[in-house]
Amino acid sequence: MPVHNADAYVLEAVSSILNQTFEDFELIVVDDDSSDRGVKRIRGIADKRVQLVLNHRRLGVAGALNRGLELASGELIARMDADDVAHPDRLTRQVEFMRAEPGVGVLGTACRVINADASQVLGVATYPSDPAVVGFDMYFTCAVAPPSAMIRAAVLRDAGGFATGVPFAETYHLWLRLSPLGQFANLSEPLLSYRAHAEQVSTRHRTARERNYDLIRGMGLFDLLGQELPEKTLAGWNRLARELPIEDEETFDAAIELVEQARQGYLRSKHLSGSAAEAVTARTVDRFVYAARLNSDALPDAASRALVRVETLRNPLPSNPFQPAVTPLRLDGRRRTAFLYQPRWSSDSWQEVLVAYAQSFQPDEGVTLVWWIDPDQGVSAADAGERMEQVLHSNGLDEIPDMLLVTDRLDSAGVDSLYAAVDWVIPNGEAIQRLRAIRSGVRVLRDPSPTAWRAAAGIRSNQIDWATDGR
Repeated sequence: MPVHNADAYVLEAVSSILNQTFEDFELIVVDDDSSDRGVKRIRGIADKRVQLVLNHRRLGVAGALNRGLELASGELIARMDADDVAHPDRLTRQVEFMRAEPGVGVLGTACRVINADASQVLGVATYPSDPAVVGFDMYFTCAVAPPSAMIRAAVLRDAGGFATGVPFAETYHLWLRLSPLGQFANLSEPLLSYRAHAEQVSTRHRTARERNYDLIRGMGLFDLLGQELPEKTLAGWNRLARELPIEDEETFDAAIELVEQARQGYLRSKHLSGSAAEAVTARTVDRFVYAARLNSDALPDAASRALVRVETLRNPLPSNPFQPAVTPLRLDGRRRTAFLYQPRWSSDSWQEVLVAYAQSFQPDEGVTLVWWIDPDQGVSAADAGERMEQVLHSNGLDEIPDMLLVTDRLDSAGVDSLYAAVDWVIPNGEAIQRLRAIRSGVRVLRDPSPTAWRAAAGIRSNQIDWATDGR
């Protein structure tokens, strides 16, 4: 336990360790040249398991931790911060797990976040438990909470202990160095109360800490991929890792591509397959979806491309992506060319599509516009028909080309089948349409003007803009 001017909290932290249900341990408290009364308080503890070590000059957190490591005699090292509180079963649960899982080198836990005087629980910080996912997450963030960690002493010493030249991020730096030496895991139970207060290092030095985290991520990616990465690409990765918006499409696309490269590189380096590889891929999908949602307003096209990757990872496309991957839904009454449109009733865009379609074709021209009336939008087929009729009548459109309403509640497979049954999709602004279109081999009609409608249906326009000599 490293301590520096933690007088207000250190007795509670020490007591929480001494009151553990697991009792066979030594508690090495390293005071890092404190100027408060903390040392005096610790000296007043009458427990032979407590060993107080004094630094007469400031070594910093990493230096204090390394001094404790030099004195430790146990096979397992439990980190503990002087302002946190350990759950009584913390050591018991962690020791049991480490004994049962010899391949795990570092084990953390979920953390209950408390306020300064411990009168309020602010939330629970959770971390992935699957070792494959924890290891992959390390390239994005510190996926094991440092004060909750239990580490195998041999692994820690083989890695050279904590790096003293990485202020405010020494443990994250250590985790990535430990990656080749063993697995990481987390217990889902909150076995530590993490105290959030104004004087903690992560609050007072937030900017420097985030900058060092960025540098550590770059080092980790270099070790994983074996190549230098462009500064702009790394900047995009770091914004994704911090769950921040990205400013431009080029950086967003490069960062998303880098995530996919990292996924593949990580799977190769760890020789992962089966359920472990699937878990890492699922985690990648979660990151792509979050990034797409976060950037959908400012970078809609780039966000859509990220979602295309999501669909590809979830359901790998057939070798020829233009061949339907599902059995088409039988649409009775379908004409030669079928368009599909799913209206969003909260917007007026469906009215524009309806009028443009009616103005583009004659009733006998062999086209069908399939309207998918999704029941989840709360509009019945009768209500939809009435709304459409009113719009057509108000625009003086009495004779209209063929239309077909699909009103069934469709599951995911049913929606794919519906897309596979048509030739063109009319976009309604939702990125998921592009994914379904790619999955089913359906083209997207981005410009629903009469000329574009007729060209899509293979019908020559009656009006041709012939080239002139410029007059």
